[in-house]
Amino acid sequence: MSNERRPWLSWLLGAAVFGVVVIVVLRFSDAQEFLRLLQRIEPGWLLAAALAQAATYYCETQVWRGVSVAAGTAIAFRTAYQLSVAKLFVDQAVPTGGLSGTLVYVEGLRRAGIERRVAFSGVVVDAFSYYCAYAICVAVALVVAASQDSLNGPLAAIATVFAMLSTAFALAVLMQFGLQRGPLRSALERLRPIGRALKILQEIDPKLAHNPRVLLRACLWQIGIQLLDALSLWLLLLALGAWVDLHSVFTSYMFSALFRTLSFSPGGLGTFEAAAVMILRSSGVPIETAFAATVLFRGLNFWLPMLPGMWCARRVMRSEGPFAASRNE
Repeated sequence: MSNERRPWLSWLLGAAVFGVVVIVVLRFSDAQEFLRLLQRIEPGWLLAAALAQAATYYCETQVWRGVSVAAGTAIAFRTAYQLSVAKLFVDQAVPTGGLSGTLVYVEGLRRAGIERRVAFSGVVVDAFSYYCAYAICVAVALVVAASQDSLNGPLAAIATVFAMLSTAFALAVLMQFGLQRGPLRSALERLRPIGRALKILQEIDPKLAHNPRVLLRACLWQIGIQLLDALSLWLLLLALGAWVDLHSVFTSYMFSALFRTLSFSPGGLGTFEAAAVMILRSSGVPIETAFAATVLFRGLNFWLPMLPGMWCARRVMRSEGPFAASRNE
């Protein structure tokens, strides 16, 4: 099968899984109650959830701007925000574990006048901070779930292993890039497309990519993204008239996000919905409310940003665009 068809296959498989989720939910719920929930939705809470989602892009923007500021060249905030939206679209449209969107971000930075060493250092900082923050949030979710005696054995095992792997990957990224050639790096360079990415990232500035202050701030912004996503889901539950403890929603979101990350489909299409509905239901949320909140969340988090993301991605990839670095912002 050609590489061009693989993204379409993942989309089709994800849509099939989502279709199964819809059928199962309709089988064990009241379709009329689902419609009544949507009709009674509180617009104020819905708007708050939308603003929380918009804030996630602000956090992503600050991760990359932090690198450029440390290098003495601050990219304009508007440019960085557009690049963050474009990155999301490309990651979802062409699922490659975040590599495709990262390359678009780097290309946008290059066309904005940012030096290659700074842009590639941003890749390392972004990857390290993402997996480090993910491991921290999953670990916190495990502690919260254990304190509430609501921890499922198999799910706890998966979450624990994933948190450990995320931590190991984050440390591997930090140790292997910008340092002397080591055995792990030599082995990875023989793998495609990892090998090509490693050769590209040889241009990073180790002093910039390993700056403790830059890394710490990036981790905090990445944790902010996870918290804002969980907050968005909680606000949507409130919009539907369901009161659930925020910490319970946080654990539900983080465990659902595991299945999204491990999924074969773009953005975890289908698998995230299935996990979120199941875990929220186990927390006492009616299945109709759990499904409605999950669908609304995915609308704000996954589907709604697709159109502006496509527009931003096209602007980024133009031979001549409006992207310009600014040292004054």
